[in-house]
Amino acid sequence: MTLRLLMAAGAVGLISSPALASDIMFSKVNVTAELTAIQDPQAAEFWTSLEDDLESTLLALLSDQLVDDGARLVVDITEFKTGDASVPFSVEEAALGGRVHVIDPGNQGNFESYGLKLRIEGMTTTLDGTQIAVSQVQPQEAYDRLVAAYAESIVDRLD
Repeated sequence: MTLRLLMAAGAVGLISSPALASDIMFSKVNVTAELTAIQDPQAAEFWTSLEDDLESTLLALLSDQLVDDGARLVVDITEFKTGDASVPFSVEEAALGGRVHVIDPGNQGNFESYGLKLRIEGMTTTLDGTQIAVSQVQPQEAYDRLVAAYAESIVDRLD
């Protein structure tokens, strides 16, 4: 199942939206991206800061749920695609996917593990209040929206 609908629904105002309510408190957020295992070498060269960017976005969204002794949110990125051999960035090809794990030694009922993949194709956003297609923005902005939408999708699932 493609999660394009999820992206389209959650893409507006991602960075500025407050963290969603959840009873799970987190002490650690860890994002790993084995860029050597990802089948798109251009993506690894195009954005080398994927781990830090996604982790920072998640921490911002979960800022009111951070404590010293809580659950761990672990995200293992296994797919990061930005284009094909002829184009370093393609809206039709750009995708981010991986496994998300919530590990809470204090409450095993909070344990969750699932795959999440988002494609940027068809995603919309706003610019000065006007809705635009992501294909109309520059590659850096499209990358930022993809990372933000991925983080927002993770936080949405915590409810």
